[in-house]
Amino acid sequence: MDDGIRLERAIDREINTNNNKFHELCRRFLADSEDFKDDYIEKYQPFLINNDGDVESTQSQIDDILIHKLHISLK
Repeated sequence: MDDGIRLERAIDREINTNNNKFHELCRRFLADSEDFKDDYIEKYQPFLINNDGDVESTQSQIDDILIHKLHISLK
């Protein structure tokens, strides 16, 4: 997602919740930008989980990572 759109949405959320903690919002935005650079995403893509709200699906994705990618037995 475009950085401008992400920042705009974050500002809108902050305004709508009446928190007005813009310093923290900016700190988190900059930290996330650093933490989720394209090379980071590419390196750790096999370990990303799509948390769509379905607990069973999320657990299945975690199990798959543990068993098939990290070779950890769940027994």
